[in-house]
Amino acid sequence: MAQSTPRCSYVHSSSFHPSHTKQGIIFSQATRYHRICSDPNDRNSHLNVLSQSMRQKGYKPKTIKQINSAEKTPRTRLLQYKEKKISTRVPLVVTYNPALEEIRKIITYNQY
Repeated sequence: MAQSTPRCSYVHSSSFHPSHTKQGIIFSQATRYHRICSDPNDRNSHLNVLSQSMRQKGYKPKTIKQINSAEKTPRTRLLQYKEKKISTRVPLVVTYNPALEEIRKIITYNQY
């Protein structure tokens, strides 16, 4: 029997990911459920599981409220096609380190 990917395997709140990344995970997952579930009861069921999973991963209620923020966008808007913008930015890919925040500030400040 083939093994499947475990459900609800989200980043733990104690990870060294930046706080905006952890908030973004919750927000984007909630937005995803809001977009793909046409039945509000089904959507709410999935959002409750998401909320419980995040609590089990140590997230504080204040952070879990990102779910409520995601629900504020009308579903019709989420279903609209969006043109992708062409970016000329060159990515800088490095291993995450909290000390890199200063480098990010310097790069952001010196962008044209």
